[in-house]
Amino acid sequence: MTIKTICIFGAGALGGMIATKIAALLGSDVTVSVIARGAHLDAIRRDGLTLHEAGAETPINVKVMATDNPADLPPQDLVITGLKGHQLSAAAEGMAKLLKAIRAS
Repeated sequence: MTIKTICIFGAGALGGMIATKIAALLGSDVTVSVIARGAHLDAIRRDGLTLHEAGAETPINVKVMATDNPADLPPQDLVITGLKGHQLSAAAEGMAKLLKAIRAS
């Protein structure tokens, strides 16, 4: 299976870093989306995600699809959680709807 769509569910410090690195490394080969909320969601929509790495001369900035509603996104090939453990049960239904059905070969 070729992975073409990736959603990071929870784009805080960890999820934001993962989304930025994946989007920067894979470029147009993959569509990266994030689930975020509040002012952070607004900032991602406006400015993209920016990662400042130690020793790097310039930060990495990427534009990604950002939403607070998983139903806004099509089924994904890969969903990565960036949530804290206590947030998982409330997010489980939204994450499940993002999962693409896989056919047995």
